[in-house]
Amino acid sequence: MAFKSFKIDHSDSGTELEAIKIFNSLTLRGSVNDLWPPQVDALEKWQACRTTPDISIEMNTGGGKTLVGLLVATSLARELGKLVLFASPTIQLVQQTAARAKECSIEVATYYRGTWTNEDCATRAKGPCLTTQQALFNGLSIFRNREIGAIVLDDAHAAGGIIRDCFTLTIPRSSSAFSAIANEYNSYFYGAGYEVTFNDVVSGSGRDLLFVPLFESSKRAALVKDILLKNGVDDDKDTKFAWAHLKDNLDKCVVLFNNDRIEIAPACPPTEQTLFFDKGVRRVYLSATLPSPIEFYRTFGVLPKSIRPKGRLGEGQRVFLNAQGSNDEEQRDHAKALTEDQKALILTTSFAHAEQWDDIASLFDHGDDHERVEEFADAEPPEKLVMAGRYDGVDLPGDACRILILDGLSRADALLPRYLNETLHIEVIRAATTAIRFTQAAGRIFRSNTDHGAVVLVGSTLRQWISSPAHRAYLPPLVQRQMDLSDAIQSKIDLGELTPEDVLTALLEGTKEWDSFYNENIDQFSSKPTQAPPEWLTESIRSERSAHKAMWAGNFAQAATEYSTIADTAQGKDEDLAAWLRHFEGYCWERSGKHDPAYSAYVIAANQRGSLGRPKRAKSWTPSSSTNETSEQAARIYRQASKKSARTMALLKQVGDNLVLGPKTKPAEQAIEDIGTLLGLDASRPDNTKDKGPDVLWLSTDSEDAWGFEAKTDKKEGSKYNKDETGQAHEHRQWMENEFPDRQCRLAFVGRMLPVTSQASPDASLVIIDLDRLRDLFSRLHKLYEHLTANGSDESVVHAWLVHEGLVFPKCVDSLPMKLAIDMQEEPD
Repeated sequence: MAFKSFKIDHSDSGTELEAIKIFNSLTLRGSVNDLWPPQVDALEKWQACRTTPDISIEMNTGGGKTLVGLLVATSLARELGKLVLFASPTIQLVQQTAARAKECSIEVATYYRGTWTNEDCATRAKGPCLTTQQALFNGLSIFRNREIGAIVLDDAHAAGGIIRDCFTLTIPRSSSAFSAIANEYNSYFYGAGYEVTFNDVVSGSGRDLLFVPLFESSKRAALVKDILLKNGVDDDKDTKFAWAHLKDNLDKCVVLFNNDRIEIAPACPPTEQTLFFDKGVRRVYLSATLPSPIEFYRTFGVLPKSIRPKGRLGEGQRVFLNAQGSNDEEQRDHAKALTEDQKALILTTSFAHAEQWDDIASLFDHGDDHERVEEFADAEPPEKLVMAGRYDGVDLPGDACRILILDGLSRADALLPRYLNETLHIEVIRAATTAIRFTQAAGRIFRSNTDHGAVVLVGSTLRQWISSPAHRAYLPPLVQRQMDLSDAIQSKIDLGELTPEDVLTALLEGTKEWDSFYNENIDQFSSKPTQAPPEWLTESIRSERSAHKAMWAGNFAQAATEYSTIADTAQGKDEDLAAWLRHFEGYCWERSGKHDPAYSAYVIAANQRGSLGRPKRAKSWTPSSSTNETSEQAARIYRQASKKSARTMALLKQVGDNLVLGPKTKPAEQAIEDIGTLLGLDASRPDNTKDKGPDVLWLSTDSEDAWGFEAKTDKKEGSKYNKDETGQAHEHRQWMENEFPDRQCRLAFVGRMLPVTSQASPDASLVIIDLDRLRDLFSRLHKLYEHLTANGSDESVVHAWLVHEGLVFPKCVDSLPMKLAIDMQEEPD
């Protein structure tokens, strides 16, 4: 070969490290012509702190964060000379990012579905490897034996759920391991009085979510491990990746099951055990809406340095329109009619919901990818595409799509966050997570300041949630103002002065009149800074992470002390969070051999949230009454037990006989009233009088609370709570509020844990309590009377028993496992 004629191009040998200079050296072949000012600002700020281990870059949807992330990843690869990963939530997003890299001539590798492209680029650190977050965090990750320099997590708000999934072992009911594992816990649930609930769930008909207390699951961890291994957990493609993370720590995991699966997972994903969080690895988190500090720290164990570039990029015109109708079905029909001639993207909560749109829209299926999104982007009206459970990663700017339909309120899929949200009701976590999903969904068709479009809201639950000022406070300021403007427009629609069609036409045509109206008014609305959690809560979650890390490592005494301190901090601020932490305190004391503090912690947790479970009491144990504290409730119980013992014991037997499922509700109604009386409350049956209130009402002179109960013990397995029943419940709650305006009024269905029909419109506060849960309360009350009859007492001892057994009103009801009716609402048929 003649080396004399061999020419080498030295114009860009990959030595430039500054991201902006890297961009300036690129050959641009697509829609990108230059960096926008917010992108420049973001890159300059990142350059100034690039050696910081954890950095978040938060840019408005449509602000160009993907290009920023690609430039950051390329810069890090060149600087560190190691493998740099750019991880996205889905394969479709990997493909979309690769397409953006190609049009900017940024060299990248890709890895997904077990296949590499251009691997040499990543290996030689010429550019990043684009991959999925699942490929990164699963227990058998192909990258676990590679030397990682940095990770860029795109759509970091979605990473938390994906990482949790990677650390969650799921056993579907179709697996023979399901029934075998469930049977290991039947003795606990039978002994706790949940026999009917347990059998309904295991049979597949029940809708309850069962938590196995740690004092029970840890004892049976070895047996469960044997069952899993016999069923090939370490070889099955659906379980082997999570198994690699959890196989040596099943005794420290949370076990939950419902009617279609069992999930075994750590309370906090131990990401610190992965090499991606090793010291020396840099991490950059890209998002338009990062999770709240609570969820971020629970997932990643760090709080990043935040970069929020200046500028208003991505602040397009957005209007929210309520689909008209008294129920979800009518609203869905109106949305179809409203957009009949228009192109629209439809986002639903599930595939069952998505099927309600298959008469006008094609379904984005599991196997579809970026090419399918591009086909829709290029299609003409009235093309419609429906996606199930996809709230991020779809970009349809400009004329690609101007109308977005949101059908239903997003909810957690994994059982653990669902348990925290819907059973323990830790509302601050739920509200922040829901707000993030809503914001991401609403941004799918808005990518720049010139974009304009409508978001049509379908579903009573979604609209109830978004109408709450407390929930809106979690949304970005711009979205808050757009919601307020939309409310003003909706008021004109309600008065008949405008129609939804008028608004949609003016918005889509972009008339001068509309633009003037929007621009003159949008900044006139005030907005609150996006809701931030209180400092105590952020610190508590950071400490929880530390306690969980100690527990995971087997340092139980240290973990128990830390959990105790955190629970003390949460007590009085968020009682439900305190109960969750206290349960872990009990477990860690138990594992460190200190049974008395363990029992005490378990009981305190169960008294706040009964689903956390109550361990068996030592027979010799009696509560202390050293404070001589008493109450009117205790005094009434004392009088009943001391003066009418024979009559009281006969009544207790009668209650036990009547508090059952059956074709008639009257016996159960009487039993619920009698329980209230035995609890020392003012119990009555308003439905038996001209008042026509709830079946049973409980009041107390010690409390400003009122609980009403509707006995639904005649509902059969497989039935549903219908529109008429929820409508009657609304009327009964209204009666309670009218009769007792100074009390906090709550109403519950008592019966089976059954779904609510999609046609129903239950009140946001209506709850369902499984009859087994009320029987558990009655069982504790029965034991109290047996003790008082056999041993005698005084009022202070009775009060001490009430406190210890979680029988003080209204906490005795508040603590019962219950589900909001709106959370039990079924998908449409």
